[in-house]
Amino acid sequence: MGLKEIQEQFVKLSLDKQTRERAFQANSDLASEFDDQEQSLKNHAFSLVRKRLGAVKGILSSTRAVLGDYFDEEFLKYAQVSPSPTGLNRHRSDAINFSDWLIEKLSATGHHKGIDVLLSHELVPVRMWMNKKQFRLQFYLRNPSQLIELSKKYSSISRARISPTLMIWKEAPNGSPGYHWRSFSL
Repeated sequence: MGLKEIQEQFVKLSLDKQTRERAFQANSDLASEFDDQEQSLKNHAFSLVRKRLGAVKGILSSTRAVLGDYFDEEFLKYAQVSPSPTGLNRHRSDAINFSDWLIEKLSATGHHKGIDVLLSHELVPVRMWMNKKQFRLQFYLRNPSQLIELSKKYSSISRARISPTLMIWKEAPNGSPGYHWRSFSL
């Protein structure tokens, strides 16, 4: 087995939990080849998940501020059952898929009202980037600006009041990176 094949096998074992578990079963033909590598592979797999978590935290920073360690715990659970995304937009796709997971999880418990608004707001520029959109209108039952301020000030959004809000998103002018938004509350 050459270096290229070993690297491919290492990546496969690092990324795919089921393959890793099969490889290290007592009667597996791969077990003897990788006995000394098992802990190293587990550490590498965990570091890749932590790297994914770091990227998603950066995209969903306000949600992370509100949920704290619960965000990290849920991401680790999500990462165990979801495939690692690939491609140019892998971190953006991961953030979108994780937010869907999180909303489903939180709506089942009835906790954290307003998290869906916060997640949706944080994902608008991600979705615009991925879909190559320059303009978007978004309507919310709660004002995302208020939720962000509450998350910074109190690490909680429980004080948010219902305030129907229209958000207008547009791409930054003159080729500057990013998106800008304005809100209009009723």
